[in-house]
Amino acid sequence: MERLTRESENSDMIWFVDRECEEGDKIILREPCEMNYHHSKLAIKNLAEYEKMELEPQQIKEIDKLYAEKCKEVAELKAEIEKLKQNIIDSTNDTYSMQELDHNLLTKEIAKLKAELEQSIKLPCKISDIAYCVDFENEKIDESVVNDITYYALQNECSFDSGCLYFFTEDIGKCVFLTREEANKALAEMKDKNE
Repeated sequence: MERLTRESENSDMIWFVDRECEEGDKIILREPCEMNYHHSKLAIKNLAEYEKMELEPQQIKEIDKLYAEKCKEVAELKAEIEKLKQNIIDSTNDTYSMQELDHNLLTKEIAKLKAELEQSIKLPCKISDIAYCVDFENEKIDESVVNDITYYALQNECSFDSGCLYFFTEDIGKCVFLTREEANKALAEMKDKNE
């Protein structure tokens, strides 16, 4: 997102950046009293997008710091993997192709990273857990194993994928449940309401 504001380095003054009136490389800065209706609308729209995340600036900074730390860890793990590959290649006459070696090592490291992420971010379920999806229309419960989790840091949201079922954290407790008992209870309550 392009910033709509620019702060003064020497004071607490904040200007509106008017990108629609830029003249070549020259950026037009407007004081708050110079903003028109259109400028205010842009600023409010960006503020609304920010508020939808329901995160405080400090939380965003913490998420950014955590992301940077995890990126550093991933880079370090990749370097370790390269060293391990080279050591294995140097010390054995194995018939592994480089592709098989890459795949085996990376699969283990990815599993390790996912486990670390699951511990650092409080997830409602983990990979290999069973998710129960209630099909209220057909009055049945489908179950599937969670095989992938994606964490969206800025939204502080997770998506879960089990091949045939894709859901978000907010779906848990509504149409997706983490125990069969909860799923059965939700289906029974829906049947009671319809009778």
